[in-house]
Amino acid sequence: MKNINLLSVLMLSILLLGCGTDKKKNGFSTLEVSISGSRRNIILNDIASKIRYIPLETNDSLIIGEIVKVIKKDNYYFISDATALYKFDQNGKLAGYINKKGNGPDEYIGISDFQIDKEGGVWILGRNKKILNNYSWAGELLKQIHLKYWIQNFIFNDRFIYMYCGNEVEEGNDSKIHVWNIDTEEYVAKFLRIDKNQSNYLHILSQLCFIPRERDIYFFQAFNDTIYKLSPEAIQPYAYINLDDKNIPASFYKQKYENIVEFFNSLMNESYAYGIPYFYEYPSHYLLSFYYNRQQYMAILPKSENEESFVSSHCRVGDDILPNDFKMEFSDTQTFLQNDGSLIFILNPMQIDEYAKNKNNKNILRTLQITDPEQNPVLLDVELE
Repeated sequence: MKNINLLSVLMLSILLLGCGTDKKKNGFSTLEVSISGSRRNIILNDIASKIRYIPLETNDSLIIGEIVKVIKKDNYYFISDATALYKFDQNGKLAGYINKKGNGPDEYIGISDFQIDKEGGVWILGRNKKILNNYSWAGELLKQIHLKYWIQNFIFNDRFIYMYCGNEVEEGNDSKIHVWNIDTEEYVAKFLRIDKNQSNYLHILSQLCFIPRERDIYFFQAFNDTIYKLSPEAIQPYAYINLDDKNIPASFYKQKYENIVEFFNSLMNESYAYGIPYFYEYPSHYLLSFYYNRQQYMAILPKSENEESFVSSHCRVGDDILPNDFKMEFSDTQTFLQNDGSLIFILNPMQIDEYAKNKNNKNILRTLQITDPEQNPVLLDVELE
């Protein structure tokens, strides 16, 4: 059964957290959501320690397709579309490029996921061929791992690779997560048994499901209300997200659906909150996303009860370049959470061009180096306080 990308199936989205309480239950936290009790106006300039704009270089041979993933590491921005991986410096100038799309032994059919290891090495997941390839920036294949199972996402942590299969049941695989030891080149653990009923219909390609935290890894899924803490030895529930008592009940998943489309059709007839596209814990607050009433929301939940939370389906930058009347809908704006907790938004040059013309403000176009509405996007890198 083919997977369907969650962001392209429906314009679903993220709502969020309310009261700043963090209740312990069964040994882990329950984050309580109070939707109506939250502020609904998120101004990035008010909650960020730093905001940077990175206009990506564009020329006749450098046109990026629909962006699949963005990683910020070592003062570079790594960006993939379905076929190629690009490396940009902090000024948006191209610093490297890998395109090994093809059917050859050192090639991939498409880029399903990628990571940059601690030595700066490039690893690209070719899901269709069940391979994990390590390339040099000259395009030379340095190492290849042949995978046993269909993998959607992966991440490095110390000498281990955590691999996420989703609900793909195949011969020999009954678990969602597998752990690979890089030194011994063998699988050493597996976690989370796949629900056989859900494996018949719930096939979703997630943008993100792993975020590192010290030695451990946070793990979350598009249709699960629990955040897990993952290590090579164990997986433990870390936090349960109570979405104002609007979470999808377990009985809904136990029904029989022919495919993912039928599942979503049934879901759209209900008013459930669900899904965790990304999650991060900062010293003073949590960042979380989920879906509710066919809209995407982002929210910030403070750990202190004396501070207010934010929840909104959109945000505003609120600086000298893009002031408060420039609105970014989360349903229409790609957002990529980084390992350091920063957020990278993909700004559409056409949207900025239209805004600048309506405001008769050509300075915005000059500042963001927009000369053509069809050029490569601008990255908005927001480091949260």
